[in-house]
Amino acid sequence: MELQGYEIEIMRLEEWGVPDYYELILITINHFLKKTNQILKK
Repeated sequence: MELQGYEIEIMRLEEWGVPDYYELILITINHFLKKTNQILKK
């Protein structure tokens, strides 16, 4: 995606206490994240 000009951010889950093995990857865009913030926190 970055090669196509999209700005990306990487959140290393092991830095947040998640074990370092196969992981769930969440991809979203800022306006969707802001719009659904309360739902995602649940």
